Amino acid sequence: MFMTNVRISRLGLLVFSGLALTSCFGGNPILGKWSLAPSSADGCPDTMEFTASTMTATAAGIAASHDVTYKNDGSNVTISSTDGFNTTMSVNGNTLSVTQPVQCSYTRS
Repeated sequence: MFMTNVRISRLGLLVFSGLALTSCFGGNPILGKWSLAPSSADGCPDTMEFTASTMTATAAGIAASHDVTYKNDGSNVTISSTDGFNTTMSVNGNTLSVTQPVQCSYTRS
């Protein structure tokens, strides 16, 4: 009986954790903080952080934030900002790829 309760408790915790993560990220795979991968081109920001309504890029310790909206199309996310910045990024597991304006690759922090 005790082992059954432990299994049910673990299953409940797992399901709750999954639901909490889904609600936090809203099903958008780009949300969160990303760090530059070593294979990236020069000129890429050191980190990128995405929230439900902002994108913050940090390069050489200087952060620049933009208000953005997202269009999630599977593994591709189109980002549009109120100041005219538009790009599409690709998410594959814990890897974020940006092809415009330069080829940059990030891993989830």
